[in-house]
Amino acid sequence: MPEILMRREKTDQTKDEDYEIIENHTFDAVEYDRYMSWQAGEGNGLIIVGIRMLKTDTDEQNVVLRKGFSVTVKNVNFKLVK
Repeated sequence: MPEILMRREKTDQTKDEDYEIIENHTFDAVEYDRYMSWQAGEGNGLIIVGIRMLKTDTDEQNVVLRKGFSVTVKNVNFKLVK
């Protein structure tokens, strides 16, 4: 069962390279590509990369987050790995 996170320390990926239910967190930009995955939610999830909002109504696996980009995640079962 994923851990529900309300407050996080600064980090470049999710804990144990696994899914976490994230209520609100921004993963800062780094100098290497990372991979995002998420599980479909109930319609109130939000993932923002730059000025793009990504849909969270379907499961996605290994979507590339290019180096130099941060990602803001709200109410999503989310995984971010190197």
